[in-house]
Amino acid sequence: MSAWENVIVTRAGKIEEIRRVIPGYGYSSEHEACRTDESVCQLLVNGLHEAKDLLFSLVHTEFELQKDALSNAFQDIRDCADTFSDEIKSRHFDWDRESTEKWLERIVDHDYNLILGLLKFGRELDDAVEAMKEGNQDMQDRIEELNKDLNGLVSSFKERDIICNIKDITLERTFQKIRQEIKGQS
Repeated sequence: MSAWENVIVTRAGKIEEIRRVIPGYGYSSEHEACRTDESVCQLLVNGLHEAKDLLFSLVHTEFELQKDALSNAFQDIRDCADTFSDEIKSRHFDWDRESTEKWLERIVDHDYNLILGLLKFGRELDDAVEAMKEGNQDMQDRIEELNKDLNGLVSSFKERDIICNIKDITLERTFQKIRQEIKGQS
């Protein structure tokens, strides 16, 4: 059995959930892995684009209500989402032809967590829009949660990027070191 076939068994639930969002998801060959990577990245970019549209609406509404602090806070989140989207678009995927089961499991885990994180970020934005429509005055908690969610997405994506572009021999040691650096930046 190939490493990917083993991962299909060990990560069956996650892969099934991912395939509901990304049909054809898999890492059985270099071609499939490149296509899957593009699909994961495109899903993130599309989700961030939708988020930026909602954030623009929030910025505009808060500005009209003369709530400059909130308007600025939502604009900062929008700017971060825009920068993150650009980082995703400019990245390079490097397939490890000798990928191991552990390497593939980590990619699947990060793909799964990214999708969940993106969905959570979207729900938080929808909730913020609804709260604003209902006249909710206290948006600070929502802003903090949105920042936390977006920072989590960025960190998880950077970790995934490291896993995708590092050879398995040095994966564990380098991954742990860089992961700590990323956590220190967040």
